[in-house]
Amino acid sequence: MKFDFGTYGRHCEVDTTEAVPATVSGSIPDYMYGEFIFNGNGLSKIGDSNYRHCFDPASILQKVTVSPSGCRYMSRFLQSTTLARNREAGAIVVPEFGTRVQAAGGGGIFGKLKKMADVESMMSDNTAINVGRFNNRLYAIGVTPYYHELDEKTLETKSRVNLYKDEGIVVTCPHLERLGTGALACVGQSIGVTGAKYCVIEYPDGDGSPRVVARISPRWRLHPCFMHSFGVSERFLVLFEQPMSVGLVDAVKDIINSTCFVDSVKWLPEESVIVTLLDTKTWKTYKKKFSFEPQFILHFCNCYEDTNGDLVVDFMSYKGPDVLHDFYLDVMRAPKEVEKIREHFKSSLMRIILPLSADDSKSEIAVTPQVLAEVPMENPRINPNYLRRQHRYVYGVGITDDDCARVSKVDCMTGEEKRFVQDGIYPGEVIYVPRPSEQAEDDGTLAVFCLFSAKKDLGCLLLLSASDLTEVARITFNAVDTITNPAHGQFFPATA
Repeated sequence: MKFDFGTYGRHCEVDTTEAVPATVSGSIPDYMYGEFIFNGNGLSKIGDSNYRHCFDPASILQKVTVSPSGCRYMSRFLQSTTLARNREAGAIVVPEFGTRVQAAGGGGIFGKLKKMADVESMMSDNTAINVGRFNNRLYAIGVTPYYHELDEKTLETKSRVNLYKDEGIVVTCPHLERLGTGALACVGQSIGVTGAKYCVIEYPDGDGSPRVVARISPRWRLHPCFMHSFGVSERFLVLFEQPMSVGLVDAVKDIINSTCFVDSVKWLPEESVIVTLLDTKTWKTYKKKFSFEPQFILHFCNCYEDTNGDLVVDFMSYKGPDVLHDFYLDVMRAPKEVEKIREHFKSSLMRIILPLSADDSKSEIAVTPQVLAEVPMENPRINPNYLRRQHRYVYGVGITDDDCARVSKVDCMTGEEKRFVQDGIYPGEVIYVPRPSEQAEDDGTLAVFCLFSAKKDLGCLLLLSASDLTEVARITFNAVDTITNPAHGQFFPATA
């Protein structure tokens, strides 16, 4: 059998709201006790309406609890306003990244004027990509300007944070990064009378509300760039303005006409990637910008200052954004041009070194990316103890030619890859948990959420040695309905 791209496009009709016991094989290290919580696609249709893109379906939260008394699995649909509106209508009535909807309230001038006066009503709050904790509360996170607070025990939705109302944010990166100060940061975008702004949002380490600490003008005032993630070193927050822009005029038209976000995104292959740095102590923009050849980038791996004082940035890169268009649900479920899709999925582990120590009078310095490894993979992770410092190993997941996906470990010094594969198993997200008394960078355990191609209600949390990717333990569970592929997840260790 060949690779099952359909694992990316599964539909779950019923969530597993009562925790079910899991079976365990192998020996679980005690530092792995805690909760592994994942967020991703769940409900891909409402009534007879179907979502079109893998970024669109209603969020389902999945949790694997690991404890000495036993392991359990549960899941729950995020109770967003968008899901409630769609269910009440019996159809999809709120547009998503790649899903258009039938214009509501009349398509005429009065219906459009009503939408212009209430833009928020047409903004999805489906936070279906990640989870994060701040203010000692757990939140579901997406690209929309909303966070949903969750009950960590039941995964029930408790409340909603509205960054659009509070800070004018219209879109955010679905990743929170820890600063050297202990605070968390995120990057969003706002729209005002002077155009778009990139906004750095800081979440205090303790009690306090998120606040915008910096606003930066984009390279093109009315065309901010598509930005899924960002980087953080000890000194700087790193923004990549890749040549994939969102036209504000087109975006407003999309909202008014109930069309989807992807329609207003344009790829500009003749333009470079622009790198902007912000000092994380003052939030002032660094005096120089940097640039490199056009690439499509979803995820950073790590950023750190080297012994010369230069800034090293590692990231996963594609030649172009074709992979976004491959992720339409009908393409994943019944791919017709498999070899073309495989070519689009080919990413490389890249590095740029920004010469902060160089005495250069130019206001913009061109740098040349280095290919660390041509190992196609995504959702990169490193040992979290090595964030903002020099690392050697990067872990991720990728496709194969067979009926399985793989877990990869890449050596940034040699480019060599180690991998774990097993027939019928599809790893979806890797979480690195370091051993408390680690003796080396790869002295820890990977927790990998996996699907099975042959049985849709079967899943497992696979525990692998971070050094050689051998299996340490396996936690296997059956859900009430289909288990879907998570986008991202986090580990929350048990407290004594």
